[in-house]
Amino acid sequence: MPNTIHYPHVIPFISQGKINAIKSTFGNNLSDRECYGIYIWSQKASSAIYPLLQQLEVTLRNSIDKEATKLIGQKWWDNVYTDTSKSKHGDFIHNINKAIRRYENEFKKKNPSMANTKIIAPHDDIIAHTDFYTWQAVLSDAFHTQSRSEASRALWPRLTYRVLKGLDRSKDEGTARIDFLNELNEIRNYRNRLSHNDCIWIKIHSKNLQSAVETIREKINKIEGLIKTINPQVHLSLTKWGSFYHAKRICSQKEAELHLGKGIINSTTDEMNTILDQLYALTADGKLTGVVKRNTNNIAFHKF
Repeated sequence: MPNTIHYPHVIPFISQGKINAIKSTFGNNLSDRECYGIYIWSQKASSAIYPLLQQLEVTLRNSIDKEATKLIGQKWWDNVYTDTSKSKHGDFIHNINKAIRRYENEFKKKNPSMANTKIIAPHDDIIAHTDFYTWQAVLSDAFHTQSRSEASRALWPRLTYRVLKGLDRSKDEGTARIDFLNELNEIRNYRNRLSHNDCIWIKIHSKNLQSAVETIREKINKIEGLIKTINPQVHLSLTKWGSFYHAKRICSQKEAELHLGKGIINSTTDEMNTILDQLYALTADGKLTGVVKRNTNNIAFHKF
């Protein structure tokens, strides 16, 4: 934690609501420097979680689109079976149409000479312009049927285990899919909170540093579980690339305490200084990350 900053000049640029949230969770006696440290840590924590949320959204939408296209064909949403008696049955197609309009507006903005031309949005571009909720909406019972006459156009249950390859098969299909949908909704709402710069921890369940961190790690575990349910191979790849480890390392009590100025170890011997100097040299004076392979582990070093 830098001690050369005059924090009273910096703190006013953080909202009072955010400062109050930090103090009510991490301690009313925090100094300005410590408040700012937690503020910076929470931003780093958000940036560590956001790629996992993106992976979740992209993996889900591509899994659904791939299998639905195989079953029904390109732009399958125009022909998919929909039970109009179900609540919010129109949410999915409404969001698809929003994605089409978004693509058309962007295309015409880039090509002014075609402002009055009818644009046919390509399938993949429509998919790319959808939002997270689109793929939550299509998992609902509005796209489920047991009717044999409609089975060739219905997504569920025909495609359930192709789209959600790791779904719990010990449960009834409908129950397992709705359980997945409910957890997905929870994580989508959490993603929206992060997008609006809300607290990364769940305030109602956070009484101190430890409980705040636990609420964050619970969300990471749920994101990981959802990705694993959609595609275990994607989950394995992200695990091997350290994506979950990275998020959990940043979203840890240890990392938060470092931002409070706690737990930083002083180098006290010439031998330690020599080793640290060699490792620090790999970082180009703190501008890069240095990585050293030790047995099967790649160990990273960077300036804090």
